Amino acid sequence: MREILNDWTDIQKLWDDAYVDSSKRARESQSAVDNAESNVNNTDHIQYSIRSKFYEEYDKWDGKDPRVKFNVGTTSNALKTVGVKEADIIMDSNKLIKIKSKHPEMTDDVIKKIPELLEHPMIIMESNSVPGRLVVYGDVSSNNGPVMTALELNPTQRGYAVNSIIKVASAYTRNNTQNYIYNCKILWVYDKKIRPIIG
Repeated sequence: MREILNDWTDIQKLWDDAYVDSSKRARESQSAVDNAESNVNNTDHIQYSIRSKFYEEYDKWDGKDPRVKFNVGTTSNALKTVGVKEADIIMDSNKLIKIKSKHPEMTDDVIKKIPELLEHPMIIMESNSVPGRLVVYGDVSSNNGPVMTALELNPTQRGYAVNSIIKVASAYTRNNTQNYIYNCKILWVYDKKIRPIIG
């Protein structure tokens, strides 16, 4: 992988190219979600991993109840490419409350774009701070910059492994995004040929 990303210019180019392509794919995906009900009988319709009811359920949340579990969808094709299991992806409201408190740039509008980020990532990496987590960047930004989402692939509950789901462990903007990317193990980068680059 380091031969492909052998200098800073390569990382910048990958980021720029992936951002443009991911933006287009995210718009197409959102359009498909918006029109999902009118297409349910069309067998040729492309299937997306985003759960359309997530948006309605999130809008109904009062922003205070810490007991809500939001199912944002299932594992996207890009995540499957790097070996992520097929599972529902869950965001806990208690985690969202903490994220919004610590990172005010993570508004409701930004949080509601996380499913699109996971559906159409630009870069998938191994976390360099928490083993067993992946870090995903896509075409989602706050007023502070690009949003990263961390996925807990093998979450636990009360000390027991919960193998049937994947959890959104965190989502926020980082300082020095390019430095962070450079110091992580990159597993997958989107390009126009939809070719995964495996490290």
